[in-house]
Formats: sequence, structure tokens, C-alpha cells
Amino acid sequence: MDQQQVTSEAWASVSCRLLKSALKLKGVSYRELSARLARLGIDESESNLSNKINRGRFSAAFMLQVFHAIGMKHISVVDPDSLAIQSEIASD
Repeated sequence: MDQQQVTSEAWASVSCRLLKSALKLKGVSYRELSARLARLGIDESESNLSNKINRGRFSAAFMLQVFHAIGMKHISVVDPDSLAIQSEIASD
């Protein structure tokens, strides 16, 4: 499938999985993330974080704030031709 045909929903799903896997890798819950973000001056409730991350619709700045808050130093960016995106396309 052509990269331009990948839906925004597919990208949102990949964004969601990227943040969720980072949180799991670091052993950080939404409650803990809320506390860590608060120490950085970012006010996000546990439920708001859950909703925002599960929707997969958030800014790059928010993603970077989360990575900083959980101490994530390195990430692997999803290749559009990878199975992560392809599985989203196949389910459409």
C-alpha cells in the first residue's frame, strides 16, 4: 500500500502504541506519569493522560514531554513500511 494511503487513524494508533510501550518499558503508570509531568510544570490528570494517549492524538511536544518525564533517552521511530503500520492498513 502507498504511504500516502495510510490513514490518520493508523498513524494515531501507532502513536498510541509508541507511548504505551515506552511507559510499560519504564514501568510508569498514568498516575506516576501525571506526578512526573506535574514536577515539570505540566498539569495533566491521570484520566486525561489515559484519554489523550489512547486516542493517539497529541502533539509532538506532548510526546517529548512524556519521554523526558519517564527518562526515555532513545526511541525507535516507526518506519511506515513496517508491520506496525501495515497491520493497521490490513485491518481497514
